[in-house]
Amino acid sequence: MPEPTSEQDVRTWPERAPAGAIGALEFLLLAPASAYLVLVAIPRAFGIESSCVGPTGSQQTSGDTYIAAFVLLGAAGWLGSFVGVLLASLAGRRGLVMLVPLAWAVVLVLAGLTVAALLGAVPCPS
Repeated sequence: MPEPTSEQDVRTWPERAPAGAIGALEFLLLAPASAYLVLVAIPRAFGIESSCVGPTGSQQTSGDTYIAAFVLLGAAGWLGSFVGVLLASLAGRRGLVMLVPLAWAVVLVLAGLTVAALLGAVPCPS
């Protein structure tokens, strides 16, 4: 096996992988993970219930508002992140291509935690 002839030949996988491939992998992993955390795990941990059905039918709670808001915020944010990744890729900013999805996932989860902590437990009315 020939010896590496340049610094480029001895780079590790993350350094030589196309930034777009790593960005796509981040979207495939982080979008569903953050959605699960914000829409299922965090509300469950804080006792936030939604889709309540009582004796008079469907009842709206602040848990429903939490879910609806984060569905909309998450979808808009992931679309914005995708546009950001495309623009960073066109500009040749490899670091930004990999940072944007990670940053959005962290912001989304922290926002979910903050709102859930402020709401507290939201049980279904009986």
